Amino acid sequence: MHSHHPPCQSSSQRTQQILILTPPPHTHTQGLPCLQSLVLSGPAVDSHACRAIAHALPTLTSLKFSQCGALTDSGLCFLEPLTTLRTLSLVNCDGVTDIAVARVMQACRWLQHVELAHVPGVTPLSLKALHGLPLRRLNLSGNLVCDVVLI
Repeated sequence: MHSHHPPCQSSSQRTQQILILTPPPHTHTQGLPCLQSLVLSGPAVDSHACRAIAHALPTLTSLKFSQCGALTDSGLCFLEPLTTLRTLSLVNCDGVTDIAVARVMQACRWLQHVELAHVPGVTPLSLKALHGLPLRRLNLSGNLVCDVVLI
């Protein structure tokens, strides 16, 4: 069944922000096809949530995860179709590693703001995927990534 989404309004009407703590976003994102910024936090955010986000919110430009211990590489990889992303933030997401970071960075080539803070699975290997992105801001605080040249 194909759902018809209404066209997005002007940019001031189009930009909406939502903060979801729990339950997971798949219960809240229906009917928000023009949503551009999403902030998720808490242990209920998992692979199912990422799949729902990628399916229901294809025009997201900003996606921020915080304290999402259940978020893993398999979940993060569901975000590869979100090629409109300009901001991606992963803070204290212990289940994410270089593998998913590299895949998402290679798919979302217009990222300008990337935050990979306090994510133990992020190592210097993740940084290779950042090459060529039009980055304006990069936060790698709290990781084992230090003294690494990004060029």
